[in-house]
Amino acid sequence: MKNLSYRTKMTSEKMRELLKTQAVDIDIELATEVLAFMKKLAKIAVSEYLKNEQNSRFIHKG
Repeated sequence: MKNLSYRTKMTSEKMRELLKTQAVDIDIELATEVLAFMKKLAKIAVSEYLKNEQNSRFIHKG
């Protein structure tokens, strides 16, 4: 996978710190699980968006 300059990699530690700003204190193991879950959700969301985007090209809006 290409390393894109505008993309910042989220790590378990960064996730933990981000949640800490919202008064959610979790250990690194749970932060790892939360991050894995968020990545799955993001993948599903992008897939659904692209599927809907592709389907909408075939609908005539006239």
